[in-house]
Amino acid sequence: MNALYHYRGRADRTGIRNGKDCLLDIKLGAIQPAVKLQLCLYGYALDPEKWWERLAVQLCADGTYRAMKIERMTYHADLKTAQAAIRLAQWKIQEGLIRK
Repeated sequence: MNALYHYRGRADRTGIRNGKDCLLDIKLGAIQPAVKLQLCLYGYALDPEKWWERLAVQLCADGTYRAMKIERMTYHADLKTAQAAIRLAQWKIQEGLIRK
């Protein structure tokens, strides 16, 4: 749990890839663009000081897979976007615009 932004979650796998800390998310459905933000939030919760490598892998019903490596240089911009989205959702809850 992240105490500042009040979210929970964890990457399916963490480790080292090519000498860099890496987060991996496994998807049974299509890889959506939001996985970039999701993985940033996981990384921030683990260690807010690191720049994480991010990978998403889609497992297909026929036994094949599709991997997507997310550009490392967008990590901090993606993290700021994810944090802003969380803060906006919190504000909407506080103002009674949406329910939990």
